[in-house]
Amino acid sequence: DYLLSKGHRNLAFFNNDGTAVNHMERGETFKRVLNQQDVEPQWFVPPHEVKPFELAPQIKAMLETTPRPTGVFVPADFMIPPIYMVMSTMGLAFGRDVEFVTCNLQPNFMGGLNVRPANIDILPLRVGALAAERLIERIDNPNLPRKIERLRPRLVDADELTHTEFWDSMSFNPIFDAC
Repeated sequence: DYLLSKGHRNLAFFNNDGTAVNHMERGETFKRVLNQQDVEPQWFVPPHEVKPFELAPQIKAMLETTPRPTGVFVPADFMIPPIYMVMSTMGLAFGRDVEFVTCNLQPNFMGGLNVRPANIDILPLRVGALAAERLIERIDNPNLPRKIERLRPRLVDADELTHTEFWDSMSFNPIFDAC
């Protein structure tokens, strides 16, 4: 919905690995939401894993497609830096010529970029901290009933991600946060 709300109608899904189940599930959800709006995204997914440093040909092929997508969903942050580099070598501006949405909100992949994509924060640090808490609880008391906690992901707008204060406010140490 984010890309549609920004006026994009020529949309695409880009992934580095057609066998990565969690990434493909994200892509299928993206496609299903777009199909409900009568939009069919282009699909750029190799049948096997392509390492991030080997993605340039696939990225270039996507950006040379006619018509070129103006909005792209990428299921994980680690693919953004290679896309950013290829776009700059092609004379395209990341975020202006093509807008991106990605997942995971990992600063180690976004820190060096002066323009950052909107990001679906799936709360990986909180998930990890909860998993550690649950494991400790279960070790201490194996008969505890199973506990399910659903965390709601949130979309962090690209504009918010360009502010240093945003990154400074985030906690990146789940071990200490869980203690």
